[in-house]
Amino acid sequence: MNPVFVGDEDSKTYAMLLLEGLGYTVTEIPESRVLNEERADLKAVRGRDDVLIVKAKGKDPHKVYCELVAEAESKGSATRSRAVVSWSALSSVIEKATRQLQATPAPETAPRVILISCIHDDWRYVLDAFRYRLYGEVELALWRGTGGIPEHAGTLPCFYYDFSEFRRYPNLEAVILGGPEGQQLLINEFAERTTFLRKSRLYSEALNTKALCDPEVKRAAGEALAVLAAGVLDQQARWQYLLDMYGFMTNIMTPHQFNALAIVPVQE
Repeated sequence: MNPVFVGDEDSKTYAMLLLEGLGYTVTEIPESRVLNEERADLKAVRGRDDVLIVKAKGKDPHKVYCELVAEAESKGSATRSRAVVSWSALSSVIEKATRQLQATPAPETAPRVILISCIHDDWRYVLDAFRYRLYGEVELALWRGTGGIPEHAGTLPCFYYDFSEFRRYPNLEAVILGGPEGQQLLINEFAERTTFLRKSRLYSEALNTKALCDPEVKRAAGEALAVLAAGVLDQQARWQYLLDMYGFMTNIMTPHQFNALAIVPVQE
């Protein structure tokens, strides 16, 4: 079921429906009595050891898409091509939600999870931008040295190539991205309670339905690379890191999304 939701309150309803569908008993978390302290929205419990603390957020279409709609309404049609990039407002959403999760009294072993819902026509772009912001993930073309012309060896995603919000928040175990075609669970492998999250019904269902992104698991299966250097590397240093670690020369493949809208008058 993919109902249409907008705003944070409807996002909370989305989260409740999702978690209840997985067999969790979901209750709303009472507001804090501490002045100006905001907390998470939901506590989800399934058995004694499977407890999740969830903050739900809704995100509007990107401003460029809104401009596309406005142009189509005024001219009858419009097109846009956009590189998938992140913007500062995405960091603000993650930072605030994580702060609210941390302010919420909960069992020490209960993973903290953000659900971001985008149930609108621009959902794919906004959720892809969130994923990029969280993981710093890029798609790399791989080349193997042969002593002559390098040999193309396919492509693989590379986590933490660019700035990653997940690496900033060891107290945030996962983010659920929800759109009209379903959900995706993004795992923070650096978080404090990820071991507990991997034992949850939420994790097992995402794994079974192929809606899971767990970078550690993907690397172990040879399905991804990662830049796990302690400090910040410039582009040349990242290129060298990947060559030393994996034996590949690499270059970035920049993803774009194309949108076209046309308004057709309907005769009454």
